[in-house]
Amino acid sequence: MHLHGELTKVMSSKNRLDPECIQDYPLDKPIHVGDLANDGSQLRPFVVFFEEYVYWGEAEEIARNADVFVVIGTSFSVSSAKVFPSFPRPDVPRYIIDPIDYRDSIPEGYIWINAKAAEGMKILTDEFLNGFPLFEKLFE
Repeated sequence: MHLHGELTKVMSSKNRLDPECIQDYPLDKPIHVGDLANDGSQLRPFVVFFEEYVYWGEAEEIARNADVFVVIGTSFSVSSAKVFPSFPRPDVPRYIIDPIDYRDSIPEGYIWINAKAAEGMKILTDEFLNGFPLFEKLFE
């Protein structure tokens, strides 16, 4: 789930959650004043700007019921990033993928994978395929 949006999409500046106005958009194509969404409003990046509300929707329930929980690329300095790691159950394998060590900022029981997103996902895939050995070490 992308709580703060996706840079490869655009949306309406009038109604950020209108699914008719959210569309894929190439990163190398600038958005210009006058580029319009399907509702006629100014097109804008599909991201949450500072002081805009983050729509959690079903995210909290999904996190609380997850079989595995992964946080990818965060500084843990915004409210949703601080709160979400506390939602999953303690018995659920939980991982942080980020090249910066934020272990002092997160709840106990997380495995930190010291890598950028693409490389960290390869490491995480190996973890999944091998039965969660890093997570199991926490309980030895």
